[in-house]
Amino acid sequence: MKAPRYEVHVDERYVFSRLGGLAWAGLATTIYVTIGVVVDRAAGLAAPAFLIVALFVGLTALSYTELTGMRDAKGRRIAEPPGATGFARMGFDELVSFVAGWAVVLDLLLLTAIGAEAFSGYVTSIVPELRDSSFVMSIVGLALIVGVGFRNFRGPNLAKGLGVRLLLAADAVVLGVLAVLLLIESVDKGLPLLEMTDGVSLQDVAYAATIGVVAVTGFETAATLAGETRLPAGRRVRFLIGLVLGTVVTLVIAGGLGAAHRAELADPEHLAAPVAWLAGALEPDWLATGMRIVVAVLAATTLAVATNGAMLAVARLSSTLAMSRQIPARVGRLSPRYGTPTMVITLVVLLTSVLVATFDLRELIGLYAFGALLALTIVHAALLRLRFTMPSATRRFRVPLSVKVGDGSVPIPTVFAFIGAFGGWIIVLTLHPRAPLVGGLWMLGGLVIYFVSRSRSHLPLRQPVVVPKTVLSRDTEHGEFGSILVPVFGRKLDDDIVQSAGRLARDRTLDLEESGGAQIEAIWVFEIPMSLPLASAVDDTRLKQARAALARAKAVGEEYEGLTVATATVRARRIGQGIVDEAKRRGVDVIVMAAEEPSRVRGGSTFGGTGDFSGRALGPITSYVMANAPCRVLLTAPPLGDRAVSESADEPDPA
Repeated sequence: MKAPRYEVHVDERYVFSRLGGLAWAGLATTIYVTIGVVVDRAAGLAAPAFLIVALFVGLTALSYTELTGMRDAKGRRIAEPPGATGFARMGFDELVSFVAGWAVVLDLLLLTAIGAEAFSGYVTSIVPELRDSSFVMSIVGLALIVGVGFRNFRGPNLAKGLGVRLLLAADAVVLGVLAVLLLIESVDKGLPLLEMTDGVSLQDVAYAATIGVVAVTGFETAATLAGETRLPAGRRVRFLIGLVLGTVVTLVIAGGLGAAHRAELADPEHLAAPVAWLAGALEPDWLATGMRIVVAVLAATTLAVATNGAMLAVARLSSTLAMSRQIPARVGRLSPRYGTPTMVITLVVLLTSVLVATFDLRELIGLYAFGALLALTIVHAALLRLRFTMPSATRRFRVPLSVKVGDGSVPIPTVFAFIGAFGGWIIVLTLHPRAPLVGGLWMLGGLVIYFVSRSRSHLPLRQPVVVPKTVLSRDTEHGEFGSILVPVFGRKLDDDIVQSAGRLARDRTLDLEESGGAQIEAIWVFEIPMSLPLASAVDDTRLKQARAALARAKAVGEEYEGLTVATATVRARRIGQGIVDEAKRRGVDVIVMAAEEPSRVRGGSTFGGTGDFSGRALGPITSYVMANAPCRVLLTAPPLGDRAVSESADEPDPA
């Protein structure tokens, strides 16, 4: 018996406080991590650099909100999953979707490493003597990665509790108090918040702005959730306006104060914990020491939460890529015990540990900008294209200031966002020495994995292939399957075949409520002669026979709890070819079908013949499927001599 479903009503104030919390988490992480590197590059012009970042974040939030709010005629969200991967698939095709998704995977890996390295910087800033030992700092960062990885092994650990909200509130209060105190010190000592510094060019300001793109992380999630809510459009618009204004004010003030007190960041070792060392500018000394410790503790805790979230996001995105057959399914396989992608988490722990041991914080942030700006370029391009390819789609929110062009429209803010993202990506490639090499090798390696994975599975390179989540949690040791294709032929044996597939699918399902249940895809293949076009009409008698057989398969299959049976008719030149083509297109895990009756003639084993007669023994349809299927094939055949079953092959089975 299925558990009852309950309607949950969420208070609007809670929804927007959650969105605001996510937005602030991204802002706080940006300030804690990047302010030192930005000030080191832009010096007295750090405030304009952060202003560019804030405006770009606002434009990105607008694009994400429109794309997430797009719905089809039935009110269903078009982009699944919401995010760069889903938006690229909606706007372009599967290959571009993979490029965006793979760039985001790189970002999340780097964000995990950045969080761990900054965490070690703030921890060691509490005891300054420890920062002189790079070995100790590396050990602290690696310990965080391993600890977070172990926690995620055992299941999702989402930051939803009261403790996390209190942490974010404490962050806001402490950083606000620190900002006021630093501003007082700046006025008292006559330190300018904005200053043309010798040796700093516009190129340096632009590069510093690309470093600050880490701020997009929190706002990407917040903008996605804002478009997901069923709250009035006016509330979402006000939220976005507040989002942009809050970002501008916070980042500009942070940049100005960092520039004014940049002498505190002159030591390269201070760049790993910039906000803690900025507190050292306060007077008297006891206040500076106390604020440094408080900031260090809060920052380390916030960064630990951010690192956990980044690793969890890698695991989820990798599972999505595996379900879309963009990476091998075995990589995204879910643990039967914990339901988590343990192989992905293991790889994340290993890769991020290597990143922490190999690159410093400045290099990690530069590499992050490479992946983030590439993915955002694709997102903004997808929105611009969809304004022409899907002009009439339902949009719960539209980017304002659109200009009508032909049958579509061009949103001016998105044009500026696209130019900013693409231009920033070019700047990173030009000015960051390792970005072209490391980022290029990462993207090239991903494309090789994509092409090899799709080619080996005989799947189309540019067409979407989505399989149920249950496929990823398959326990191969027990021979269970999640995505099953069942060809039906209108024979009495069809019931047995569907029941066999139903038992496999039922055993396969670990959590029907979470996964949406298992599914059988029953098809009937119409064999169209070469003398007729493939799209030619089918005779009414054959059509009725197919509908009756498919209806019967659906009725039999859905007797199993939690199991759904999707039915379809297919046209092909040969039945076997049609079955194989559908298996490739749908990315199924196994084909369950009835073999033709074994033959007693043509030198078969009954007459003592020798040689390879498997094709004739199985029949042309079965032998073709066995030879060409991209997945496993399970066969069921009637007992030898059971004429009652085989002779009904040409007769429609009563529904």
